[in-house]
Amino acid sequence: MSSRHPAQDHRVDPGWGLFNTVVITAAITGLLAYPLAPRPYDLGREVVGDQELARNVWVGMEGDRVGYHGLAVATVERLQEDQTHVRGAGLGTEGTAGEPVAPDTRMAASPIAGVLPGMILADMVERDEVALDSTVGDLLPELDPADPDLTDVTMEELGTHTSGVTWTEAPLPNQLWDLATKQPSDKPRSVSHFLERVSTEAEVDDERRGEREYSHTGLNLLGHALAAAADQEYADLARERIFAPLGMEDTEVWTTATGWSPPLVHDADVGRPIRFTSTEADGPAEGLVTTAADLSSLVKAMIDGSAPGHSAALPRTGDPREGPQHGLGWQIEKVGDHLITTYGGTASRNGHAAWIAFSGNRGAVVMSNTHRGAEDITLRLMGVRDPDRDDNRQVLLSSWATVLPTLLPSVAVLAFALRRRPGVRWRRQTDRAGLVAYSAIASSILTYTYLVGFWHRVPPWVWILGVVLTALAIALGVRRWPDLPAVRGPRRWLRRLLLIPITLGALGAVLLLGPMAADMTSSVP
Repeated sequence: MSSRHPAQDHRVDPGWGLFNTVVITAAITGLLAYPLAPRPYDLGREVVGDQELARNVWVGMEGDRVGYHGLAVATVERLQEDQTHVRGAGLGTEGTAGEPVAPDTRMAASPIAGVLPGMILADMVERDEVALDSTVGDLLPELDPADPDLTDVTMEELGTHTSGVTWTEAPLPNQLWDLATKQPSDKPRSVSHFLERVSTEAEVDDERRGEREYSHTGLNLLGHALAAAADQEYADLARERIFAPLGMEDTEVWTTATGWSPPLVHDADVGRPIRFTSTEADGPAEGLVTTAADLSSLVKAMIDGSAPGHSAALPRTGDPREGPQHGLGWQIEKVGDHLITTYGGTASRNGHAAWIAFSGNRGAVVMSNTHRGAEDITLRLMGVRDPDRDDNRQVLLSSWATVLPTLLPSVAVLAFALRRRPGVRWRRQTDRAGLVAYSAIASSILTYTYLVGFWHRVPPWVWILGVVLTALAIALGVRRWPDLPAVRGPRRWLRRLLLIPITLGALGAVLLLGPMAADMTSSVP
């Protein structure tokens, strides 16, 4: 007759212990992660201004409201030579206080800023103050660039983005960091700093010269060269030549010197205000702050030909049979059966979007205080729809670009924590070093995808699932910890050596990205 210790009758079934660990960890982590998950904006039903125009916007959006927070829109229709019908509306809100957006709400419009240097150039040419073939060396004689070809670049080349001027790009880690924090780390602040960096870092790519390729640096260089020729600051030059003649009283090239509060911009995917960033150096390319009402005045003047420098919209480069043509800033393209003159885009790192367009006697303006696009809405307000512009592939790519980095690292670390059979060469068996390093890496990637993921395309529960899977891996690793060796496999000394920098680097990214993300809203009113 065998005897058994009483405690043996009350042992916990290992299977039930594992089940309890999984259930409890998943439940607690899910509850904690839910309030922290990305909360993309959803455009509210608030409307200020023309109700019918607002309804047209709603219809044109076809129910795709996620990621939008506030929109300011305007349409212009020239009925007769001396009669123009202008309508404006604001939809949704701005900031966290729920202030409704109106047609006269001042908003960031960086993507439209690029038409202004070209219009100023055209105006100055008409006044015989400069010529289209005036060079950088002519207008900025004090500039001593490392690449001497830069002094021979003409104002027309800068205005049409055919100069071939390039700028040394920031290293990939800097670009990834800027994308996450929405705060560019290497922007020149002053005009003098910009010109100094142009002298040392800018160069002319002979292979690109003559081909149209957008140049942020070239646009800023054009604006500041024209300002130097007029012996003014660029912001004053834009006000004198464009804004004042058109009665655009609520429009400025924003700098800290204007005395205006910065416009409210927002992260569409995470659902919060962020800090608007623009410098005096970047004024020509992205410093525009305006209203839908003021932009409708610009559109009206472009339609009737009374805008200063309106000839900037005439095509100067490109073949209409092969694609869009380009003027001095403006783009002319065939959309369906309509020839549209347009400009705009999305400032994804600066939390807003803007688009302006006109064709014949009609025009439209759309500004968004998140980085959700405004182009489709603008064209639909003009009665234009081109099925070829519905880029479902881009939607699919952005969705997978969010789902894969969110879930794959979490699934991988969970699989590593559960692995019990000896692996092949590329499939290492579980050890403590791997658990620590892989868990830290998965956590840092989750933090990064939180900040840069396309959450207006992907349901936020995907991020919650990634957090839960990573937490399960950590919990199961802790459960197995006493039975695991420190390091397995060949070259153990190398794995021990790499463990500390990899783990500290990954955890450091988590600790740095969190406060940096919080700092994005620290100066938002």
